Amino acid sequence: MRLEQILEDYTNNIETLYQDVKTELVIDDSLIEQELRNQPGKYFHWAYLATLAERRYQFLEAEFKKIAASCFQSVRLMEDGGKKLTEAAVKEKATLQKAYLDAEQAVIGAETVYHALKSAEKSMDQRGSMLQSLNARQQKEMRAAGQTDRYGISEPENDPIERYREMKSNQNN
Repeated sequence: MRLEQILEDYTNNIETLYQDVKTELVIDDSLIEQELRNQPGKYFHWAYLATLAERRYQFLEAEFKKIAASCFQSVRLMEDGGKKLTEAAVKEKATLQKAYLDAEQAVIGAETVYHALKSAEKSMDQRGSMLQSLNARQQKEMRAAGQTDRYGISEPENDPIERYREMKSNQNN
C-alpha cells in the first residue's frame, strides 16, 4: 500500500491510526533482542510517516489559503442589491462556500494526522529507550544469577559506588 494512501486512510479513520500505533508500541519481554533489532525500522517507519504527514498538511494548508482568497474575492465581486458588503459580510459569505469548507476540513484532517504521527514518533523513541532499559536490566539479572549472557559475561558487575570507594581506599593506602 502506498504511504499516501495510508495517510489518507488515517485521515478518514483516526481510530485506525491510534490502534496501529498502540499495537506497534507493545514490547514482548521474552524477545528483547529481536525487539531491539526491529526498533530502528519501526521508528523510521513512524518518523517517515510523520514527515510525509507534515508535508501533506503544509501543502493542504497552502491550498486552503489559495481557495480562501478565491472565495473572498468572488464574494467581494458579488453584488448585494447594490450595497457594498462589509468585511464581516464578505467573511461570512466566503466561509460558507463549499470550496472553502471542503478545503478547511482537509486541512483539519491533515493537521490531526500530522500531530498524531508526531506523537507516534515520540512514542517510538520512548519505546527504544524502554527497550534499552529492559535489556540492561535483563543482562544485569542474568549476571547476578551467574548466567552467561550473550556476550560471555558470567559474573555480576560491581556496584559503581562500591568500585569508587575501593579506588579511594586504595589511593589512601
